[in-house]
Amino acid sequence: MIRPMRSRLSSAPRTLTIMLATIVTLAVPIAKARASDTVVWGPGCANNNTTNPNFPGELDYGPTGGTWWHYTGLDANGKNPDFSGSGRLGACDGSIYYAWNGTAENYQWVIRDAFGFIAPGSRCTIDAYIPTSNAGVYAARYDVWWQDINNSWHWLAWPGHDIDQEHSSGWTSIMSAFTFTSSMVNFRITLHDDTANDVSWRYMGAGDMRLNC
Repeated sequence: MIRPMRSRLSSAPRTLTIMLATIVTLAVPIAKARASDTVVWGPGCANNNTTNPNFPGELDYGPTGGTWWHYTGLDANGKNPDFSGSGRLGACDGSIYYAWNGTAENYQWVIRDAFGFIAPGSRCTIDAYIPTSNAGVYAARYDVWWQDINNSWHWLAWPGHDIDQEHSSGWTSIMSAFTFTSSMVNFRITLHDDTANDVSWRYMGAGDMRLNC
C-alpha cells in the first residue's frame, strides 16, 4: 500500500476568468488507504484535494517555473466523467493551469511517502488529464521520478514520446505498468515543453494526475 510523500484555443485566447499564478506548492495531508486503489490529484479536484478520501499521505502540485495562469472555468468536457459519483472518487471540475510554451515554464505533481499507500510489488500506471481548452502544444514532455530514503531523485520513465496536447484530450497514459518497490519513497511527475520539437506561442496545459495501483 502507498503512504504518499510529501489549444485547443486559437492563437488569440478567449475571454477567461484567470488568476496570475505565483510559484505555488499545495500540500494536502489525508488519512489511510487500501492496498489497491486509485488516487487523482491536481488543480481541478475539489478543495485542492485528492478524489480519494482514504489517501494517507501528502499530494503536492503547482508551477515550479515561468508564468502560469489558473483557468477556473470548467474544462470543455465538463467534470471528469469518472469522478461524478460520491464514493471514493469525488468530483473534479476541470480547472487547470496553463502557460505560453517556453523553456522556463515547468509544472510538477508530487506524491510523498508513497510506500505507506502502495504495497511493494504492486503494478501501477500513471495518467495525465489533458485539457480540451488552453492546451495546444505539440510536444509536452512528461517525466516520472522517484526519490529514495536518502532524498536522492532518480528518473524512472517517460511516455516514450512527447504528448501532442493539441490533438489529445482527457486521460492520457504517461506511464505504462511499472512495479512499485519499497525504495520508492516519493514520486514526482514533471511537465515542460520540449521546445526543440515544438512551435512558439502555443498554450501548455496542466490538469490532474491519476495513479492506479
